[in-house]
Amino acid sequence: MSDAYGLVLACDLTPDGLGLGPNTILRLERGVAHHRETSEPLLVAASWSPRHPNQPNLMGHMMNEWFFANGCSSVVTLLAKVFNTRGELLATNELSISKLTIISDELHLQRTKILVERMQRKGMLQSMEVVYKSTDKSAMTAKGAKLEPLKRFFIRRAPFWLQDVVIFVMHKTPVRHFNASY
Repeated sequence: MSDAYGLVLACDLTPDGLGLGPNTILRLERGVAHHRETSEPLLVAASWSPRHPNQPNLMGHMMNEWFFANGCSSVVTLLAKVFNTRGELLATNELSISKLTIISDELHLQRTKILVERMQRKGMLQSMEVVYKSTDKSAMTAKGAKLEPLKRFFIRRAPFWLQDVVIFVMHKTPVRHFNASY
């Protein structure tokens, strides 16, 4: 088994929750390109989306199926305990990894980098070389882009328990209908 992986971070599902959304597919396509460039196995770890009670399958399994359908069979599927980037990163602790390439869109990678550095400093994430690879385009709206500095500040400064509270509110209350990203 390899000790270098390409982690493709999940993003969205279709509005009915039955399929992968266009932003996730952009990331998957970039993942396939990364695998072809490096031969590193791909890694997915997304779990159940609290916004989509009709989701038929773990998002990581849906992503894995997409990879197989698109000719990429070198994929490891892990299970994040929570549906967020921190959960996906924590799941990588199940493997011994010397190098992790994280694949997402550019704005999300800026937040992810802050999160990785914080988690490694706190001993929550194994020590490894981390490389960031962006999709060629982002579906971020102007509204979402304007919120990015606030999101980065929050990821950098807020305690993880407070981040979990905000995620709960954003996914499990009527606030979930307000999409702050796309």
